[in-house]
Amino acid sequence: MVADYDRAMSETRSWLVRARSEPLVWFVAIGLGLFAVDRLRPGAGAAEDRIVIDAAFVEGLRTEAARRTGHAPDEAETGALIDAWVREEALYREAERRELDVGDVIVRRRLVQKIELVLAAEAAPAEPSEQELADYLAEHADRYVAAARTSVTVCFFSRELHEDAAATASTELASGTPHCDPYLAGDTFRERTDAQLAAIVGEEAAAALRDAPIAVWRGPFENVRGVYLVRVDARAPGGPRTLAEVHDEVRDALVRERREAVVRAREAEITARYEVVRL
Repeated sequence: MVADYDRAMSETRSWLVRARSEPLVWFVAIGLGLFAVDRLRPGAGAAEDRIVIDAAFVEGLRTEAARRTGHAPDEAETGALIDAWVREEALYREAERRELDVGDVIVRRRLVQKIELVLAAEAAPAEPSEQELADYLAEHADRYVAAARTSVTVCFFSRELHEDAAATASTELASGTPHCDPYLAGDTFRERTDAQLAAIVGEEAAAALRDAPIAVWRGPFENVRGVYLVRVDARAPGGPRTLAEVHDEVRDALVRERREAVVRAREAEITARYEVVRL
């Protein structure tokens, strides 16, 4: 019995260490850890009929509530949290006593999700070196390509102000120095992607501007807002980004892949403990 108690204490401490980085696991782990220790503690008596709540556990309830709601619970709210947890714990034990979890696919999936969270929390891949980050970026350069960006000036002609807005736009285009209607969204747009330009002047105009010469008015183009002439002011071609530009993105991606690899290896290790028999 003493050996069981010591083992339970060790397991509980391990849960608490992992809980520092996994708040969702922390909340559940405190309650289950205290319950396990109390059941195995020498001289505990009929532990299955006792629900133990100490100051540390109450503080855990308060911390989790504050994280969810944005404010620390007062005394009445804390009491309600304790009552709710006691009710849930009592009903959980009764359901477990009746073996309601056996054969329940929803419970099964939830437990699998929990162990997946625990395994992910336990996985601690080594921090990648700068050279490893550079190698990862070189291997996945296609993921970190800067989009081409174009700066344009838009000359707008409203259908409400002109009897034939398209004809007016054509006349102004021929003049070389078009006089435009006021455009509430502004007439100059800097360093926009093709998708952003399409949202401003429409798909047809955005496509035409990709190969348009600099400082030359093009159009007219029509969309639901009206008729446009558009001039390309500058164009910045896209291309591979440097490690300095995407350092944090690359680091996060590499660490995530390494963590997933650790979790998959751990899952394989757990699965290998069992003999699979196909009948």
